[in-house]
Amino acid sequence: MNKKAKRVFKGVIFDVYQWRQKMFDGSFATFEMIKRPATVEVVGITEDKKILILQQRQPNTPVFYSLPGGRVDKSESVRQAALRELREETGYASKKLKKWKSFNEYTTMDWQINMFIARYCRKVGGLMLDPGEKIKVKKITFERLLKLAESDYFWCSRYFTKILFKAKFNKIFKKKLYQELFG
Repeated sequence: MNKKAKRVFKGVIFDVYQWRQKMFDGSFATFEMIKRPATVEVVGITEDKKILILQQRQPNTPVFYSLPGGRVDKSESVRQAALRELREETGYASKKLKKWKSFNEYTTMDWQINMFIARYCRKVGGLMLDPGEKIKVKKITFERLLKLAESDYFWCSRYFTKILFKAKFNKIFKKKLYQELFG
């Protein structure tokens, strides 16, 4: 974000920043960017090599599928958030958590997404959902995950969806991705 940006709106999740930007022709325009807290997405792998996927619904959404994940609280690290979200949304805990990728998907939004691979996940309790979440946990194969990525109702980062599509159509990349996820 531009160092001269000033917050013009503070929301519950999103803040809006604006700044005066010099254009290539010498004129000036007001630029704007949204800022939101960092989030995590977790690819949870069970001991029997299944992937934990959420079938969920939130207020004002149809049923959709996603990876476990959510916002990083101010008092926690991204690693702690990944472990917490995995536990809350699936009832599983991981014996081996690895930070996989960090990225910003949008040029108009300051939003860091942190992806984790959680291996050897095992059930440790029930779900601990927020009031706006209805979640069912599904255990699916790697092949089913690749097929699910084609669905309009699979909502995860664009980055991860692109990786899944590449694996679906490139056998060498598919093998590398499988190795990366499952070890």
